[in-house]
Amino acid sequence: MTGLKWSRSTSSSASSRRTEHTVHQRPKYAFNSIEQVQAIADDWLIQYNEYRPHDSLGGVPPKQFMLRLITTTAADSGNQLPA
Repeated sequence: MTGLKWSRSTSSSASSRRTEHTVHQRPKYAFNSIEQVQAIADDWLIQYNEYRPHDSLGGVPPKQFMLRLITTTAADSGNQLPA
C-alpha cells in the first residue's frame, strides 16, 4: 500500500504535527542567560562610547578625542603648575 495517497498523507500529517509541537515548545530567545545579555550589552556600550567615531567630535572616537584634549590642554598651559 505504499503507492496510495491515503497512507502517505496520514504519516505526513502526523510528522508535521510532531514537528510543529516540538518547535512551539522551544524558548524563542537568542540568549542563554541574563548574564550573557549583560555581557553583550556591556561590550557594545564600551565599543559605542570609546572606540566608535563620533561626528560631533570631528569623526574621532571619544577615547582618542580625550587624549588629544588632554595633550592640547597640557601643551597650552606650558605644563606649569598654577601659582
